[in-house]
Amino acid sequence: MSSGQVKEQQEIGKPLARDTSIVTRWLQKYRTGGLFGLLEIKKAAVAKRKINDDAIAALIQELKTGKGFSSYGGIVQ
Repeated sequence: MSSGQVKEQQEIGKPLARDTSIVTRWLQKYRTGGLFGLLEIKKAAVAKRKINDDAIAALIQELKTGKGFSSYGGIVQ
């Protein structure tokens, strides 16, 4: 490795403190999309809410009372 060239993917990850799987992902992005594909920043998909609007409204009302929740044995107040 005296020439500064890397012969295996494992050698790339060590000085960058990255796992081999990350290096493999980077190389795959480069192979399929070139430099632009590697540098592309994608936004994560927004997860669908698991609680509906009615439940949120009821929760807000319950929190406004300041009494807490009886199902938690009075711990949350």
